[in-house]
Amino acid sequence: GSVSTYDLSNGNLVINGNNFLGVKTIALEDNATNAYITTNVNPAAPPAGITINTTGTQITITSTYISDNNSSWTDSNAAQNRVIRLTSAANQNGTTQLIVTQP
Repeated sequence: GSVSTYDLSNGNLVINGNNFLGVKTIALEDNATNAYITTNVNPAAPPAGITINTTGTQITITSTYISDNNSSWTDSNAAQNRVIRLTSAANQNGTTQLIVTQP
């Protein structure tokens, strides 16, 4: 498969999918489940820097939010070892594929 890369200098992190209106926690982690940023969210009133669209198909996390909370997540040293974990109100976890991050 292809390698996905998130580059902080290019702007916001956008996650596409479905059923995001049931998300209660967003965690930016490495492949050993070490959390760099963990945020509790209310999809109806997410914290500043995070938006979930009204159809629940897209989450946007601003680059400023990532920088302000723990920008070291964005430096995977070219390794494909970063993930985003979403936890639902029913405590179901979903993770993205492994990605490369760079500042």
